[in-house]
Amino acid sequence: MTVLQNIADLCTTKKQIEAQEKELKDKLKQAMEQFGIKKFESDILNITYVPEGTQSKVDTTKLKKLYPDIAEECTKVSKTSAYIKVTVKGGE
Repeated sequence: MTVLQNIADLCTTKKQIEAQEKELKDKLKQAMEQFGIKKFESDILNITYVPEGTQSKVDTTKLKKLYPDIAEECTKVSKTSAYIKVTVKGGE
């Protein structure tokens, strides 16, 4: 049970740290936009501003529905590694 509690505690701490990281990155992004800074380099880290953009993706659900033969012909199957998923209950 100690291992399970340690994992739960770590997951909770990770979520808190990720929230803090997002808040700091948002503030940094705003400052970079305000002052027109595209890249910042230091001994500690490098930061690059990536502007908003668009991307295209294939709607695989629609492709399989409209053109099932093409979808099957172009489908690539990849092996994935086993892993465990941990969800912390309560505590928030």
